[in-house]
Amino acid sequence: MVVYETKERVSTPIGEHLQSRRGLTLVLHHQDLTAMETLHLERCANCNEWLSTFTTLARRAGFPIAYTIPPRPVRGVRRVSARPVFGPPTNHAESMT
Repeated sequence: MVVYETKERVSTPIGEHLQSRRGLTLVLHHQDLTAMETLHLERCANCNEWLSTFTTLARRAGFPIAYTIPPRPVRGVRRVSARPVFGPPTNHAESMT
């Protein structure tokens, strides 16, 4: 298990998603993730993905980032054999020859 250093104790219950205003607060006020937020990001691929994207954009805009986002959890695995229901479009004249 990876341990991340945090300054606050509690902010987001595990069952709830992180809100966008929290991401903004993290960036604008140079805050760290709480232990509960870090635990949530380890388990929730959606929150981890949007916060990672938001953090990348903030860095590119020149904001210093004080927190470390844990690695993304693995989303559901796609079936390799999945194929489109309909085939590629064809020219009707070609299909008649």
